Amino acid sequence: MTNEKRWIRWDTDQGTIESNFGRMLLYADGFIRNFFDEFKKTGGESLEKMILKDMALSMEIDVGDGKDLSWESFEELLENHITPFDEVENKPPQFIWDGKGRRVEFQDRFFMKLWPLKTIGAFKISAENALTEKGANAIIGQASRKAGREMVDIVGSAFDWETTEKVFSTIGDIMTTLYLMLGWGKVKILADIDEKMLVFTLKNIYEAEAGKKGAPLTILRNQFEGVSEGIAKKEGNSVRSKEVDSPLGDDTRVVVLKLLKPNEDLDWETVPWQKLLK
Repeated sequence: MTNEKRWIRWDTDQGTIESNFGRMLLYADGFIRNFFDEFKKTGGESLEKMILKDMALSMEIDVGDGKDLSWESFEELLENHITPFDEVENKPPQFIWDGKGRRVEFQDRFFMKLWPLKTIGAFKISAENALTEKGANAIIGQASRKAGREMVDIVGSAFDWETTEKVFSTIGDIMTTLYLMLGWGKVKILADIDEKMLVFTLKNIYEAEAGKKGAPLTILRNQFEGVSEGIAKKEGNSVRSKEVDSPLGDDTRVVVLKLLKPNEDLDWETVPWQKLLK
């Protein structure tokens, strides 16, 4: 346990949560665990222990050779290392939290959990070193899409996301506010209902900071796709997404999402996403 005074501070203008442990972010409770369930199917407990050890070391938590680590013991070590917080500043009123643990209740609807960004970066790099970047991203992408589909059941029910038109008309305000509060960064969502297209512009985004320079936004892009899949399937449609070269500067990332009718072909060269940025 560290003797350093623990503090945490929300900056909802920039979409960050800062602390004496560096940048923090909030994920739905169980989100990170889902990644490990997928990795264990590929590499077994040895892969899980290796990644958990690297995540612990990113926070300067001594776990020896890591052989005794499990998901539960790692969570307990992390909890003891970073909480309770002595000072909590600018906490959004939508969160019910006393600063004593990492579990945060959101709007009386569901639970979130605080994660240091360092652990997310270590998780991604460790998985890529073990499985190659392509292999790790395939598993991360699959778990992220699943989380996105599950998000529809929670967030979608709260905001009546029953049709594509309702999603396109409301997702911009909802997701922009949510990202800022969760510490994920600043997002702007541009919608074209006629083209069945969404364009996400992302600035100060946590995944870009956590990963290797220029690494793709695997978690976020697949979450977007998963959320949209949960809506599109109700109308018999499918979803494709792509991170494109940003014309807005190096500090802004752009993801394009397109809904497709059954058997509809997709040529990204003809998708007019640039017009939404003008």
